[in-house]
This record gives sequence, C-alpha cells and structure tokens, in this order.
Amino acid sequence: EGVNFVAMDRAHADYVPPRTGSFAVSLSLLGVFLAFVIGYPIFGATVPRHGWRTTFIGLAVAGFVTAIAFFLIYKEQDVSKKHHSQGLSIREEITTLFKDRSLMSTCWSFGSFGYVLGMSVVWLPTFLQSAHSIDLTGASILGMAPWAVASVLMVAVGLLSDRIFAKTS
Repeated sequence: EGVNFVAMDRAHADYVPPRTGSFAVSLSLLGVFLAFVIGYPIFGATVPRHGWRTTFIGLAVAGFVTAIAFFLIYKEQDVSKKHHSQGLSIREEITTLFKDRSLMSTCWSFGSFGYVLGMSVVWLPTFLQSAHSIDLTGASILGMAPWAVASVLMVAVGLLSDRIFAKTS
C-alpha cells in the first residue's frame, strides 16, 4: 500500500491543480478509510454465514476485478526527462532517499498508521468479543465507527486546507 503514495503523488502532480491539491489527496486517501467502513459490516455478516474461506475467495475475486478495471481505466502520461535520475548510481539514489526528511517522515507516519490499522483490524473485534461478549457482526459495526468518522474528517480537512492555501498564497 505504501508504494501507492508515489503513484498518487505523480498523478496529482500531473493532473490536479494546486488550488485543489489537498482535497484531491484527501479523496485519494479516503479509499483506505472507506474500505473499513464498507469492509467491517460486509465481513461481519459474511464470515459467520459462509466462513473464512468463502469470504477470502470473494475478496480475492473482487480484488482481481478491481485490478483489471484500474488497468483498463488508468493511462500513464508520458514522462519527461526531468523525472529520471541525473546520472546517480543506485547507492547515491538510495542515500538521497534516506536523507529526504519529507520521505522519511512519510514512511514513519505510514508505519505508525499501519500499527494502528493492525490494532483496529485484529485486536478491536477480538477485544469486543471477549471482554463484552459482542458477536462478530456487532463487533464489525462498532469497528467501523472510527473509520466512518475519520472518512468525514479527512474530506473536511482537505477542503479546509485548500481554503487556507487559497487565502495565504
């Protein structure tokens, strides 16, 4: 998932005007949050009825169909020479990446997000089941709630950021 940020940034740089950049980023990242808003109830209902195997196969088929759709829809723009390395060796390119504060902070924040994500997906439903005797369907609805709130806030903050950018630039 983390490697998709590079593709997202490139697409935004190529297609999105700066005045709506924050909103575009919020919409791009919204997919992660909405996946949980949609996924928790679907899996909470599907797993008890059909089991993990059928649910997993259904997810795999949906992922395959989505991959084909994106392959057919998304077209890569011609890349100019300015995006290629300027004669640096592989070692120099890697060193440059590790010295980039913006990239490293993104990596750390994404790693932290992954930790929180793992806790939410793995720990929260199990905790709700064992500590509060909530079945998987109920736990999936409760697990969805923070992601629904985050989805709304993500879009709102993206719009707010664009307004601040417009007023200050």
